[in-house]
Amino acid sequence: MEDSVVEETRVLFTEAAEVERLVLSLAHATPPAAVEAAASIARTLDKYQEAPTVLDSSLEPIVSPLLSTVRSIARGEGERGLLAPACAVMYTLCKVRGYKTIVKFVPHEARDLEPLVALLAQVMPEGEGEGDRGGRDKRGELSPSLQRLCSQCLPFPPS
Repeated sequence: MEDSVVEETRVLFTEAAEVERLVLSLAHATPPAAVEAAASIARTLDKYQEAPTVLDSSLEPIVSPLLSTVRSIARGEGERGLLAPACAVMYTLCKVRGYKTIVKFVPHEARDLEPLVALLAQVMPEGEGEGDRGGRDKRGELSPSLQRLCSQCLPFPPS
């Protein structure tokens, strides 16, 4: 019964395979190609704002590769130019499906805390100019990862 419901939902999200392919390509794309892929993903996901639960069966295959890309950038292994497109897709996912749903797919490994905080500190100066939305977007989309890490890994609740 449950398998048929998942399959039915995937049929309703007709662009699932294309979005998953584009997300997987982000990790290996050049920054200009990644920006174009992120814009295409955002346009596709925006169509589902009226019925966001249709996306649920495809969220894990979309969110996991995005977070792997951010994780590799935080560890210094990935292309820094891919951070903005990955964060733009995460922003769109949070906007369409909701922050509380997306944060469930954010890993919470303690080893990610230090690189993520360092990446966040590097991104902070980028958004200081007036009207600069890019830095704020990156900080805003790194925050769910940081919040999830802190709530799961710290022996006391952050204040």
